[in-house]
Amino acid sequence: MLDVEAEWHGLDLSADGVPALEKTAGGPFDIVTPHLRRLSQARRQLFLTHGNDRDVPSSKSTRRTEHEVLALVLWPAAGAGARAHEDQAVLGEAVAAVVARVHGPAGDIGHGNRWFRTGPTSVEPAGPLETLRFADAIGSAGAAYTVIVRYSVAEMTDR
Repeated sequence: MLDVEAEWHGLDLSADGVPALEKTAGGPFDIVTPHLRRLSQARRQLFLTHGNDRDVPSSKSTRRTEHEVLALVLWPAAGAGARAHEDQAVLGEAVAAVVARVHGPAGDIGHGNRWFRTGPTSVEPAGPLETLRFADAIGSAGAAYTVIVRYSVAEMTDR
């Protein structure tokens, strides 16, 4: 599931007005990946990881499963001479790009038919539980800021 989402986040959808996320395509992130990994350098990173999954009653012949996706934004300070408000402004633009990517192009409710539908998003700073859960990645990334974009994707399967 995360590999499918990572593929979606890596596509060039600029013709549809959806911003790129990867730096190689003009986006703000050095790394966009579905797997947490330890890095020795401070980079702008977007990790996709699982939240909670739940089955939602739908019909006798199909089952809808909603997968919560956590897009974990790890953002280093720009440097000793940079001001915190400048860092936060650029971070805000990057988070807005993630949210725009999750929403997708106008009229697309399932990330290019990859999912039955995608759910609402919420943006929040990483709380104590997430900070503890992802402490290794946050620490090795040298992240000065950590933000989580939560959303869900739903799939329909035969029973």
